[in-house]
Amino acid sequence: MGVDPGMDHRAFVFDYSRFARELKPVLERALETDDPAEIVRFIVAHRTKLRDPDEGEPLPEDWESRLEVGDIHEYGDLALTRYYDPREDLGMGNGWDLVQDLIHADPSLSVSPILGVPVGTWEHPFDPGRLGSYFQSPEMVQAHLAYLSRRSSSAAVAGLDQATEMLRAAAQRDQGLYVTF
Repeated sequence: MGVDPGMDHRAFVFDYSRFARELKPVLERALETDDPAEIVRFIVAHRTKLRDPDEGEPLPEDWESRLEVGDIHEYGDLALTRYYDPREDLGMGNGWDLVQDLIHADPSLSVSPILGVPVGTWEHPFDPGRLGSYFQSPEMVQAHLAYLSRRSSSAAVAGLDQATEMLRAAAQRDQGLYVTF
């Protein structure tokens, strides 16, 4: 899965269905063409509904002057906040690696239940933190919750209950999950 276990796992209940309709195609095109113009237009059109992804504060009018890199990943990071609240982190912190080790050994899994799948291509994945960024649809959340619920009854691993609760929070709202490091 290519993620360093010493990193901080952050996860958010995420409106994946709306994201898939509105921003995902824009983001994928931008990653493929290396042109952020369409994402910038998206941010401008929805600025009042966006937040600073680190602080959770509403995105100010001078948002563009605050960019550090000004690349597709940074623009996408801002645009993505239309679909989640950065103040509501349900992630597993740096304790996620024990659960990842348990499930990584399971050959029946093609996707990590505590991560998900990247957006973009193998050559051009969306990764604003440069340490990994993953998404789960509501259907994936439901399947992963069922999987971890079965595992938690048969294995006492630190963090497994936390992972199950993270997925349960998204499932109860019929939402997806956004995981980033």
